[in-house]
Amino acid sequence: MKKIALNCVLIMFAVIGLSSCKLFSEPESRYHYYSFNDTDKKWLLKGFKKDDIVTYVNDKKEKAVFQVKLAEIGLKQEYTVGMGFFTTYAAKYFEYDCQYVRLSCISTPYLGEINITIRKFPIDASPYEVPESRPKNKLPEQLTVQINVPKWNYVSNTGYPTLSDAFIKDNICCATPMVINNKIYNQVFTILSGNNQPYTPCTTGCLTYDVNKMLYDKEKGVVGWENITGEKWMIE
Repeated sequence: MKKIALNCVLIMFAVIGLSSCKLFSEPESRYHYYSFNDTDKKWLLKGFKKDDIVTYVNDKKEKAVFQVKLAEIGLKQEYTVGMGFFTTYAAKYFEYDCQYVRLSCISTPYLGEINITIRKFPIDASPYEVPESRPKNKLPEQLTVQINVPKWNYVSNTGYPTLSDAFIKDNICCATPMVINNKIYNQVFTILSGNNQPYTPCTTGCLTYDVNKMLYDKEKGVVGWENITGEKWMIE
């Protein structure tokens, strides 16, 4: 399999103010709506339900048990900014489709969380936040898949890897079938951090972030990862 060095990362929530993702039931047509199309829906993860258990096994046959804590599946959400120190309300700017899955390690040693966010979003949302330049028409949009695996050795100015629309189109040919613990996963991306050094965000009480390779399946999400010393955790 061709290995992909993912240099382009996207920090989705680095915006002025505090952003939020709220679920709501009634559409509000006066807001722009960035919705999943049929092609986008093929990227939604399948089979995740709250409290489900997903287990990963390393080379020593040790197990890391993760529990699904949140599984919001393809619901319309709203993008707001506000409710910070200097504002008492949140301003709503647009609506968008989003799937969010969060798994938390419930075994020892604690390895952290797996977070996956799939959403349809403006390529650049900043014009919505300036009243005098707020767009009258929808802006160019893209599907993004943002992934956080335990102990990913990002550095502070890069954040977690994001498969952008352009990345997916350029590299879909490199997603290949893979057999992991006798199960077939049909479209697996190999994603590299490009960093071969461990990263520790603080001096005491912090995990050492040393994972620089992950395996991501189009339907099942994170199916494995590997650290800088070659230790592998693969889905059971």
